Amino acid sequence: MRYKGLLLLIIFCNVYTVLKAQKTIKGTVFQKETRQPLPGASVMLYTEKSILKAQTISDEHGHFTLEHMPEGFFRLIVSFMGNRAEMIPVEITPKTTILTFDYIQLAASIKLNKIEIKGSRPLLSIRKDTIEFEAGQLRTAPSATMQHLIEKIPGISIDENGNIFFMGKPVKDLHVDGRAVTQEGGSTKRILEILKSDMADKIQIADKRNFSSAANPGESGKVLNITIKKEMKKGVRGSVAAGIGRNDRFNAGANANMFRTTHMVIADAIGNNTNTSRDPSTVSESPFMFSNQKGINKTYNFQVNAGGDFRKKLKASVFLSHQAIDNNSNEKLDRENILNNQTNFYTSNSTQDLHKDATTGFMIMDYQIHPRHKLNIIASLGRDKLVKNDQQQYQTLDGKGKMLNAGLLNTTDSSINLSYATTVNYQYKFNKPGRMAEFYAMILQNSMHGDQVNYNRNYTAANNTTDTLNRLIRPESNTTTVSAVVQYKEPVKNLFTLGILYGINHSHTSNQRTTFDFDNPKRQYIIPNDSLSYDFTNDNTTNTVRPVLELAKDKINFTASLDIAFLRITSNNLTTGEHYYYNNMNIGRNAMLTYKFNEFKSLLVSYNGVNEIPSPASFWPQVNISNPLYIQLGNPDLQPGFSNRLEVNYNSLSITGLNFAASIQGQLTDNAIANAINTDSTGKQVSRPVNLDGQQAWRGEITLGKRFKKPEISLTYRSIIRQQHNINLVNNNRNTTDNLTFTHILTSSFLYKSLFELTGTVGMDYNSNKYSLQPDSHYDYLRYNLFFSLNTFLPFNVSSGAAVNFIANTDARQQFTLLNLWVSKSFLRQKNLMAKLYAYDVLRQNKSITTTIGDTFRETIQANNLSRYFMFSITYFYGKKQPAKPGFSPL
Repeated sequence: MRYKGLLLLIIFCNVYTVLKAQKTIKGTVFQKETRQPLPGASVMLYTEKSILKAQTISDEHGHFTLEHMPEGFFRLIVSFMGNRAEMIPVEITPKTTILTFDYIQLAASIKLNKIEIKGSRPLLSIRKDTIEFEAGQLRTAPSATMQHLIEKIPGISIDENGNIFFMGKPVKDLHVDGRAVTQEGGSTKRILEILKSDMADKIQIADKRNFSSAANPGESGKVLNITIKKEMKKGVRGSVAAGIGRNDRFNAGANANMFRTTHMVIADAIGNNTNTSRDPSTVSESPFMFSNQKGINKTYNFQVNAGGDFRKKLKASVFLSHQAIDNNSNEKLDRENILNNQTNFYTSNSTQDLHKDATTGFMIMDYQIHPRHKLNIIASLGRDKLVKNDQQQYQTLDGKGKMLNAGLLNTTDSSINLSYATTVNYQYKFNKPGRMAEFYAMILQNSMHGDQVNYNRNYTAANNTTDTLNRLIRPESNTTTVSAVVQYKEPVKNLFTLGILYGINHSHTSNQRTTFDFDNPKRQYIIPNDSLSYDFTNDNTTNTVRPVLELAKDKINFTASLDIAFLRITSNNLTTGEHYYYNNMNIGRNAMLTYKFNEFKSLLVSYNGVNEIPSPASFWPQVNISNPLYIQLGNPDLQPGFSNRLEVNYNSLSITGLNFAASIQGQLTDNAIANAINTDSTGKQVSRPVNLDGQQAWRGEITLGKRFKKPEISLTYRSIIRQQHNINLVNNNRNTTDNLTFTHILTSSFLYKSLFELTGTVGMDYNSNKYSLQPDSHYDYLRYNLFFSLNTFLPFNVSSGAAVNFIANTDARQQFTLLNLWVSKSFLRQKNLMAKLYAYDVLRQNKSITTTIGDTFRETIQANNLSRYFMFSITYFYGKKQPAKPGFSPL
């Protein structure tokens, strides 16, 4: 211990010496006439050759800091809108440690003097915890959508489903002018297509906050906010489009957006049978605009976003959406089930008809009752109605090709799902800075009811018998969850903050299923089947006490807490009279350390130890038994697991457009919830959840983004490696599944003057699985995805383009190229009218292929998909503004 203490002392002395040797410029900015500090003042340090060396902004107290400064002569320029800029000569010598400018005064400007500064305007700045990108520094092609602008930000990537990632972290919410337009990962696709790139002033990215206005340790969600230019806050802008094509294809849509200083409205309606969420007004394409949806879809969608400020204290946002989908698909499934030193093979061919009506909405209200009082209310609703008919022929073969079973499944399923949620957060700040009290409450209601008709015929080869099942199942479930949290924070000596939190969470679930067999003479489902009917309830109650310690000093921010949780689970099978009780006291552990090297570089280390509570559905049988070969049971003896999670994350941003992030995450779960699967000689499988030790996983990721101003190129590269060590039981034998995946994604965007724009995405996925039940087995496959889009802008207001998407899947032994072409011409003085000819899947190769490697199986699903069609469309754009720069007006 003596040597360890001496070693720590030596390391501390060395770190302290290095930190003391750093050369730092500090200062405070004031407004001369009012003598008040100026938050948000711009501070820039230039060399004698007018090259920007460093920059920052003043904080809420007018303070600023520039660190890691080199030696030499510089000019420090401090400016703030509406004030005269101040230039201060600066000399940093070898003996300099800290230069302090305590009282920099900026006088109000009557007439601004011209200050010529040679050097590039920075792409990004940091305001407290918000990263802000200047949209004007990201030049886009004519008619570009907001999505094309955002993709040019180094470090941002958008996948084929429209999900946004920044430096590897998911963007969960999208805001416009600070008002929410999506919540918790809601689809951003259509919003980013409706809004045009020339509307954006700034793109802001910040951490997603929890109810206490602080980032949760270990959580990594982001919020992206688009601020709209002042000149765009006039009139109403939008488009109306309609297209008709071969093979009865159609696509029509209309949208409108209106932005003001105090309110906004975004409305959109589309209808098509082209497997897409966009209308014909979009000129160029991107990866997520390519559709790999299975089958043929007919979609009708309407949504509206509205938000406003009322009486300067009240802000509200409302979102409402309704979608109707008709899907017809044909699928072929090939599954290989992993058993003890052998396998069996399950194949099926199915036809599915599906109709879905979905209505969703949310309302957010922020009421600043007083500068120290704040009330936040969020209410959401959802209703899904589903009607599905599935006809399936299947067979199971053993490892030698001998048939085990074969049959026919015919399922008609109709269900209605309802959900309601309301959260209330009240925050009170005392006169003493840092002292704060909060109250949070949430109520969530989920319900489902429906009818399911199953007609199954199964032939078993072992005994040469045929089973026929014909039944009606009426499931119904209701879950109510209530949560309440109270916490108090007290600062101590300007360094520490002590907090105490108490929370209670209660969930009640009732699940019923009534089953009737078919009465042949009466041709009705009226014979009760008690063996397949049940009624059970489940109650989960957790009481948590959390003491919290926070430390904030200079570059270090540290938070630690203990979750003393009292858990009670009660399950009652009212059909059989069985009862289950589980009581446990557990101590969760949370810690997060953030070290900021400077405003642009930071290191985060976080640890979480939390309970993994089983879902109510895992205690008792599942509702859907449409396939008699795969039966899933519950386990009334199931217990919670405990998960330990560790994350280390490094972020580096640069005003020159070079961004880098690296992270590694690890997770070890004790008493994890896993699957126990039993397969008999006829090919039937029965699974149930069990508790097993040994599950672990880790994930590493690197994101590198670079923006080149000349030529105008944006590059973002993501590399992800995952390793999962899962435990399960197969026929009472312990099976270890080791899964390893590599993912590489490179996205690029190149704009050449106003002549053409080239975008591209190259992706590669490697997936490998090993099973301890079969020591010599090794399943792996590669999936390649190459996308390129070229859009050219020709004389006479003509635009043409091509997009190609190449996908190869070595597991399915399939590859195809999807090629789309288009040409358009704009008319009228402001190019308000556009005619477009579009050709989809010119090579007629489009396919839908999905490969899944699970803990005890691997499968490939191939489905029919939309094939070649040609479409002619007309689009009218209204409310267009004059271009800000010659040659860059929207089409």
